[in-house]
Amino acid sequence: MSETPTRLSSGHALQLEFFETGSFRRRVDGWVHRKTVPYAIVAQPVAGSYAVRRNGRRETVTEGRVLYVPAHTPVEFGHHDGAGGLMEARWVHLHWSRWGMEDFLARYDASLLLEKSDGEEAGRLIGEALALNRLRDDDAGRLLGQHAVAARIAALLCRGRTAVVGPRREQLVPVLAHIRDRLAEPLSVDGLAERAGLSPARFHAVFKEEFGVTPMNYVRAARLEAAARLLVSTEMKLAVVAEATGFSDAFHLSHVFKEDYGVSPSEYRRRAAKLQP
Repeated sequence: MSETPTRLSSGHALQLEFFETGSFRRRVDGWVHRKTVPYAIVAQPVAGSYAVRRNGRRETVTEGRVLYVPAHTPVEFGHHDGAGGLMEARWVHLHWSRWGMEDFLARYDASLLLEKSDGEEAGRLIGEALALNRLRDDDAGRLLGQHAVAARIAALLCRGRTAVVGPRREQLVPVLAHIRDRLAEPLSVDGLAERAGLSPARFHAVFKEEFGVTPMNYVRAARLEAAARLLVSTEMKLAVVAEATGFSDAFHLSHVFKEDYGVSPSEYRRRAAKLQP
């Protein structure tokens, strides 16, 4: 009796775009850190606590609990030392994309503070990620281990939650790939509609229904996200980042970036350089 193998379709392909982990143990009482970054933050205070403000809500994250902040979410971290006069914390930053474009975790709504059982599991996974840092950067065990830990953390964040996915989304996969591969080139609704095999008017309606934004606003957001990643992962000059992501010049990128992210590209780069939450 033969068996038909199960294959992962291209529409479900996931890619780990970004992953890093770290920790600190020092006196930081009263320090406030504000940031908006293009990756999800999963952090745990081991000693001391965080006072976190996100979306106008403040939450105290005590020792052992785990917090989650989605990518591109403005957040404020207040730091408070523990009984020993020090704060100790550890974290993972990660970004999973679907089709190389869509933020996979953004499809699932999750609260700031993980449930206690989920937090305990997340804490163990952060510990595993930190242990991998002892291996060389090019060690296969480290690379595969990071992917495995990142996948388990993503599964934990999505557990019990249903993604909102419309019926026509698979038809738009070629369009998302086209946008991803040609961010630096001129893009138009007519050209994207042709790629999807739809009239411009129908494409505009279907795209907005599936993603909640117009096609060109999606392109704008994709370009800004690509620019944000280059700002935090490279030392490229702003003019080079602008050229690589489809903006006419550094001034244009700065103007649009500040409109959406609330800070200039240089300030965004400076803040993101402080890895710890």
